[in-house]
Amino acid sequence: MTVYSPKEKNTRAAVVVFPGGGYRVLAIDLEGTEICDWLASRGIAAVLLKYRVPTPSVGVYRESPPTFLLQAQNDPVDNVNNALVYYIALKNAGVPTEMHLYAQGKHAFGLRRTELPITRWPALAETWLQTIGMTVAERNSPAMPGGQMPPETTKPQRFHLVRRGETLSEISNRYYGSTGQWRKIVEADRGAVKDPNMVRSGTRLIIPD
Repeated sequence: MTVYSPKEKNTRAAVVVFPGGGYRVLAIDLEGTEICDWLASRGIAAVLLKYRVPTPSVGVYRESPPTFLLQAQNDPVDNVNNALVYYIALKNAGVPTEMHLYAQGKHAFGLRRTELPITRWPALAETWLQTIGMTVAERNSPAMPGGQMPPETTKPQRFHLVRRGETLSEISNRYYGSTGQWRKIVEADRGAVKDPNMVRSGTRLIIPD
């Protein structure tokens, strides 16, 4: 296991990277180190895990983490129907899920630039991380189309995706440095928070200033 620390900025988010490659090898560079370098450049800590394959299949549960799915429909190795089945299972379990399918791209495209539209997937992933509250959009961010800058008077809305077992006091302490600000979060999320003592994992909360 190798840790890649954020460069310059730190979003306090972290991602565990499991390189693909099949049942005999791991694509440790294309789907490992290169991904970790990109995450670190975006202020996200990356943990590269070198593991044994094959790994046992993992079931889908309500507590499964938010998922970003991306695949080319002409992938000659993994049938796109596998991703579609996985997507449906996640949605049926109530797991926040986003999926992007492209006509071309084949297999193992990684971060390396090509002339195909699928090569722009990192911006989609970065926007998704902002949507689920893992990171916050910045001015001139590649995730903002055309490098547009928001008005000076506008602050980006903060969101937080509740993790399993996480309490409002813990969330309050993360964003405000105090456990006592949880009432402010409840006030901003009256539609999502029915019981302050039991917030369902996967709930997307607005974090007010």
